[in-house]
Amino acid sequence: MFTIKDLGKARYFLGIEINYLPSSFMMSQRKFSKDLLVTSGLELTKNVVTPLPVNLRLNSSDGDLLPNPEFYRSLVGKLNYLTNTRPDLAFTVQSLSQFMNAPRTPHPAALHHTLRYVAHTVNQGILLNSSNELKLQAFSDADWASCPESRRSITGYILLLGNSSIT
Repeated sequence: MFTIKDLGKARYFLGIEINYLPSSFMMSQRKFSKDLLVTSGLELTKNVVTPLPVNLRLNSSDGDLLPNPEFYRSLVGKLNYLTNTRPDLAFTVQSLSQFMNAPRTPHPAALHHTLRYVAHTVNQGILLNSSNELKLQAFSDADWASCPESRRSITGYILLLGNSSIT
């Protein structure tokens, strides 16, 4: 047998900050984002408004191989954890993760752009609203055969329950 102690509402759990509002709550990883930016040690003063440069096409054959890919791998791995509360980064992190095996010189440049975006949007997260209406909505989009290497489709989707994203 064991006892359970009620610690009240969760405020911080596994690196996710939970802020309660009157009819909703916000989940973010602001502290984790700031720590990630400090760890990167990169100059991030220039703000950007997109996670990746527009019309950027990364592939596995352009540029020279990085002599020390561990730093790239470490930052992309940390960005992957950040996607728990930042779905706007999911496609970008997936794109950067494709080159973890053998990153080349254009890939850290794209990663640097992404980190500048994170620095500009460090307070973003997921807002979950309360709603009396349990209406399920789904939206999707596909870009047929747009991957230049595999010719596979790139698909995105979102499911909403009421006014809140659930996946």
